Amino acid sequence: LFDVDEEKGVFDLLVKVVGVGSRILSQRSEREMVDLIGPLGNGFSLSDNSGQRELLTWSDSKHLIVAGGMGIAPMDVLARRVKERGEEVVVLFGAVSRNEVLCSSEFQELGALFVVSTEDGSLGKMGKVSSLIPEYLSRDKRIQIYACGPRGLLKEVVELSRREGLLCQVSMEERMACGLGACRSCVCKVGTESQFEYKRVCRDGPVFRGEELIVEKG
Repeated sequence: LFDVDEEKGVFDLLVKVVGVGSRILSQRSEREMVDLIGPLGNGFSLSDNSGQRELLTWSDSKHLIVAGGMGIAPMDVLARRVKERGEEVVVLFGAVSRNEVLCSSEFQELGALFVVSTEDGSLGKMGKVSSLIPEYLSRDKRIQIYACGPRGLLKEVVELSRREGLLCQVSMEERMACGLGACRSCVCKVGTESQFEYKRVCRDGPVFRGEELIVEKG
């Protein structure tokens, strides 16, 4: 889910063709009917889980979005909500090369600072997007992080947020069979290494608090 227009009752999907399902979806024609089940699970929140208090605003804390590859898809709506609150947001985006850099104009139109890194150095800083985070921590450690992307990136972000004591929300990516939580094929670990439980990404997630999530490299 990339963008939502609540007044018109429409939304945009950002799809990368990687298999049979995404290929079929990409071949749909305009005005063709498609069956959907949703909404499922939860999303990023600008309040705590109980809904009883607002998280720190920009005057107290900076909103830092960290995304890799197709992990940029859910971040447009989040950045838009932050800007609607009159707060600032920084987007750190990583891709393999400049040909895979997505949505820069959309975020710039929102007034967000959009910073790019590419693994081959063809655009922005050369290296992984996680290498950009310390620069913003060195400026001010009052940062809230929202992350989505490859498993390795999410693991780095979670470990960094715990080490630095930062507020962090992570949107997990998993293959989902039923989307209803019945098959339990999309579970992830929540808790500590010695005492954890499995949560369903489709129903309990996909967004989890960084301090409770155990991310294992895929």
